[in-house]
Amino acid sequence: MKQSIYRWRSGDWRLLNDIESQFSEEQLKADSLKENRRSALRVIQFNNAFFNVAKSVEEAAIAEENEAGARQLAKAYSDVEQLTNACQNHGGFVHVELFAGDDYTEKTLEKTRKAIENLLQNGSQPKGIAILVRSNKTIQAIADYLSKEMPEVPLVSDEAFRLDASMAVNVLIEALRALSQPENQVARAYLAKVYQLNVLAKPIGEDEIFRDIEQIDQFLPQPYVHESETLRSMPVYDLCQQLYRIFKLDAIGGQTAYLCAFYDILNKFVADNLASVETFLEAWDEDLHEKTIQGTDIDGIRLLTIHKSKGLEYETVLMPFCDWRLELSNLIWCKLSDDDTPFNELPIVPIDYSASQMRGTIFDAHYQDEHLQNTVDNLNLLYVAFTRARQNLFVWGKKDTKGLRSHVIGQALQEVAEMLNDSELRDYETGTIFTYGELTQIEKNDVKKSENAFRKPTENLPIGIQAFENKANFKQSNDSRTFLDSEHADEQQNTYIHLGNVLHAIFSTIRTADDIPQALRQLQSEGILYDEQLTPEKLTQMLTKRLNDPRVAHWFSHRWQLFNECTILYTDPINGSVKDKRPDRVMTDGKETIVVDFKFAKPDEDHHQQVRKYVELLREMGLPNVRGHLWYVYSNKIEDVH
Repeated sequence: MKQSIYRWRSGDWRLLNDIESQFSEEQLKADSLKENRRSALRVIQFNNAFFNVAKSVEEAAIAEENEAGARQLAKAYSDVEQLTNACQNHGGFVHVELFAGDDYTEKTLEKTRKAIENLLQNGSQPKGIAILVRSNKTIQAIADYLSKEMPEVPLVSDEAFRLDASMAVNVLIEALRALSQPENQVARAYLAKVYQLNVLAKPIGEDEIFRDIEQIDQFLPQPYVHESETLRSMPVYDLCQQLYRIFKLDAIGGQTAYLCAFYDILNKFVADNLASVETFLEAWDEDLHEKTIQGTDIDGIRLLTIHKSKGLEYETVLMPFCDWRLELSNLIWCKLSDDDTPFNELPIVPIDYSASQMRGTIFDAHYQDEHLQNTVDNLNLLYVAFTRARQNLFVWGKKDTKGLRSHVIGQALQEVAEMLNDSELRDYETGTIFTYGELTQIEKNDVKKSENAFRKPTENLPIGIQAFENKANFKQSNDSRTFLDSEHADEQQNTYIHLGNVLHAIFSTIRTADDIPQALRQLQSEGILYDEQLTPEKLTQMLTKRLNDPRVAHWFSHRWQLFNECTILYTDPINGSVKDKRPDRVMTDGKETIVVDFKFAKPDEDHHQQVRKYVELLREMGLPNVRGHLWYVYSNKIEDVH
């Protein structure tokens, strides 16, 4: 129950908290695992004292308004004390420091760095140290700081190293951007500066590139400047490999892991999408740039969230920024009782969780329940983190700041210090320091070596990336040449594609069949209908035949209120970004709604998924009886989307 930290995955600590009442004594025997064989004596003693006090502090706060909830919390932590055995390591060290003042972030990062330096000097190995934090965002900040201040210390994390932190990857992205947007001088200036400073190692003035915007090309690799048209015609994956070679990115050290991960992501994108430079850049800006790589060193300091640390153990645990907010504004769903008329006519009500808005209202009971859950969640997070340490535990947080996790730590330290006779508590104007025990000294020679090949430690092998100019030419087989003349094939394919574009343009403008002549005249005036094979007469004949089909004729009647290629804006539920969808044709008469997407390619399941999204959005907008259809115009095949 004390390690139930996955409520966002529907985990509920209360399922086990009252399990005795759900079974008879014959059916159930509950037994707590009280002996701790993991941690040193001082670490266990500190945790026993701290969580007894912290539980009492939280219990007293909840009991003021929710006595039943307070009893639940007390029961959950009634067996918090862990026992030791005769063989227990009697060492162990605990250091808790709470900072006051505005320079809290800088102090915390500096203290973390100094603690790591001290541990390494005392014989600790990097792989025996773990930095535990509440969120991935914090991991990124710590990794950036340590990489800059302690570049010699290896770090390992699944979340710390984002692709957009790589200079080599950024060069590839900006090179693609400049190719697809020739007017983008900012991208070209970035490329020029990175290429001169980090590849050619040539000094360059701060405003030398920007003195004359027309002269940027002289700072860029000449193949990139003079072969831009050829580069634009290349497939995006081959283009990136060519750019790697042109910009000599192998000269930028420490980029191999980033580049390999980038090429993996690019390869997957090309396999799953109709890839172009523009579509890839759009996906990159949306979410691909946030992808991370694991640290290249397997023996480095671990950086991970408390959630991912559950079940693991480390010689030393460092907890910087132990100051996360206990309660966040979020949406909770409330079911009202029969007495709460007339509001109980709604089966369930979404309410913004807030003490000021919910306490003292008909939603007070729901607030108390959510508040209890938050309290236990956060206490459980602290319990999981503190009990990961075998020898040393370091904690840093904010002092005297209500609403943060470190506030409860500060409230408990005085009483904990009184319970642990050998501990020391010092209170300064700038902060509070609690220490218990002595830092464990580890002899570096204690590491036992094994001759067993399967027990030898793994070693990193250097891996390089090489890109070669693609000189392969397409060769058509004799059978293929006999079957289809290439010249006619190109003409036929171009005509096929052009016809699809023309038909799509017509469907996007017409309301009924009577609108076809005007639409064709407009395309002629714009120079789109220039092909002798796609004459207005042939198109009119084809379209009239299609629109007279009984299955679709009513779609092109005056019955409907029509929305041709209108954009639908919606919020992505994952990251909150604003996105848009643009269905080809939406029709409604107030009683039913039909959405149709015109296709000029082979049927594909992705087409169904696309229309399903349109239907979902239209239903969310409140349109009645929404149905979706795919119309494959060439084959005149209509598929219902369920």
